Amino acid sequence: MHIVIFKIQNFLDSSASSHRFECYIKGFNQNHIKSSLISCSPAKNCNNNKKYLGADIFYPPIPIIGRRWIARQINKLFGRLWGLYKLLNLIKNNYVDCLIIGDNNDLLEYIIILICKYNNILVLRELSEHPEIYYYYKNIIMQKILYKNTMFLKYRLYDGLLLMTNELKNLFMSKRFNFNKIKIIPQTVDINRFANIAIRNENNAEIMVTYMGSLNNKKDGICTLINAISIVRSKYPNIMLYVLGDGADKEKFLIKILINQLKLSNNITLLGLVDEKDTPTYLCNSKILISCRPFSTQAKYGFPTKVAEYLATGKPIITTAYGDLKNYLKDGVNAYIVENSDYKAFADKILEVLDNYDKAIEVGQKGKELAVNSFNPEKQTKMIIDFVSELKYKVRY
Repeated sequence: MHIVIFKIQNFLDSSASSHRFECYIKGFNQNHIKSSLISCSPAKNCNNNKKYLGADIFYPPIPIIGRRWIARQINKLFGRLWGLYKLLNLIKNNYVDCLIIGDNNDLLEYIIILICKYNNILVLRELSEHPEIYYYYKNIIMQKILYKNTMFLKYRLYDGLLLMTNELKNLFMSKRFNFNKIKIIPQTVDINRFANIAIRNENNAEIMVTYMGSLNNKKDGICTLINAISIVRSKYPNIMLYVLGDGADKEKFLIKILINQLKLSNNITLLGLVDEKDTPTYLCNSKILISCRPFSTQAKYGFPTKVAEYLATGKPIITTAYGDLKNYLKDGVNAYIVENSDYKAFADKILEVLDNYDKAIEVGQKGKELAVNSFNPEKQTKMIIDFVSELKYKVRY
């Protein structure tokens, strides 16, 4: 069996999507399945072709373009045309059983679906978020038009849908999608990324707390956490919050104003985007890892990659739990749950963890066991392989 992954966005760019597909490639390799990945976007320090975890990875032979808008659009167009060319080339020279598309682009998806149908190749769409998310940047009328097109036409042309959560499955079932064409593939995390990490001196007086995510308060609730740290500091003045992530200039400006207003300059460090290889070091050296995502469509239908990565470290985590998260996490058992994104509730939970840290360590280890057993790449990709086999059998008979 040969499974090809088609990524419109960059691969190995430290995004949640890239980490997930990296896990899929690793899982396919562990299950002795040949896989390839086509990326329509160039990558830093990568040749056109390379091997990664046993898979063939193909990048367009173009440079990464920076500021100029016209140059970026030409770059995107060339990359996508090159991606289609590489796909046709793979189909011509190798027998491809299944293609998995991992990003949203209506026109490109329709073209790929037609190519796969013509060549009798199964084509699947992987979804980790509510489809409406893809059109938030459009005006309200265009949002509705594009969303209806997506739900009532585009996704019905796929041979199967790989959905991350039960909430997504319920959404598609409410739209009368064929139950047999839907497969839930839970979140995945590479546990080995967080193994054998050098731990700094435990006698360090600093209490290191880490947040990883965007600086978009509406999406990820970063201001809630900053306000919570202000309360915790009164009891633990040596608490230090490290923020791993970036945002728009306006978001960064507002966050810096809030930090200054609360006089937290000595308690919060904004690290910006951190290199992927350095992320495990920050997470594994923290006493607490925090996700404070407020309730939203994204929170209800998705599953934060950072929460799975937090769990993989074995450190105590504090998080809200919406959607499928509440099916996995139990407060005081394998994580610490805050019922809503209120900053006082987060402060209380941080204090609870710090006041009873020996117990918190046990809770963190239970969280790691959950990640190993429930978010295992080998298990998740075995489900994809079995699903592809089932679909091929139904097509054949």
